[in-house]
Amino acid sequence: DLRLGHLDSTRDHLAAKLRTADIDTQLAKLAVYFPAGAPRSVKTVGFRKMIANGESRVMLTFEYQFDSAWALAEMTVSTDGDQRIIEGLHVYRMKQSLEQTNAFTLRGKSPLHYVFLGLACVIPLLCLYALVMCLRTPMRGRKWPWILFILFGFVTVGFNWTTGAFSVQPISFLLFGASAFASPYGPWTLSVAFPLGAIWFLLRRRSYVVVMPPPLK
Repeated sequence: DLRLGHLDSTRDHLAAKLRTADIDTQLAKLAVYFPAGAPRSVKTVGFRKMIANGESRVMLTFEYQFDSAWALAEMTVSTDGDQRIIEGLHVYRMKQSLEQTNAFTLRGKSPLHYVFLGLACVIPLLCLYALVMCLRTPMRGRKWPWILFILFGFVTVGFNWTTGAFSVQPISFLLFGASAFASPYGPWTLSVAFPLGAIWFLLRRRSYVVVMPPPLK
């Protein structure tokens, strides 16, 4: 209804708090973000459901493909009995699809992207090397505490491959100190963690080695 300019029908589904005096003007501005003509395809690219205080809200994201451009529509819907109420509505114009925007590619990336990608490759190799050295080293006591210490990195730093934004989790640990994750239609997130156990073991390895007695002749 919004795309076709049926503002009255769209307004009837909005929550009361959104029906301000200038709501028709705001809806008309949103409708402009839809390119002219019928969409070639419509995909549901986002779905989240939240339940709080006995009330449920669903956040839906739709991707529209037109001949000249793409559009992204987001809305938040709550349920009151058999009635569904729109509590939020946003429309964005895009030059390409989310799959193209969030594709993992090296084209046009900054030096920071290459640095972070390098860390995501080197840190697991360092942890693996330290693990092998630990298993092959004759040591006093049990090895399993060292193995656990080496396997995990601490303090996770996430890097959004699409936007270049950072996130830090001070209290966290990451297996082999690195990971890569992407939700459907979402951006890739590379995460690295400081390999404290691997570095500590490699620096102190000589002090933990048990000197084996020479064989009896």
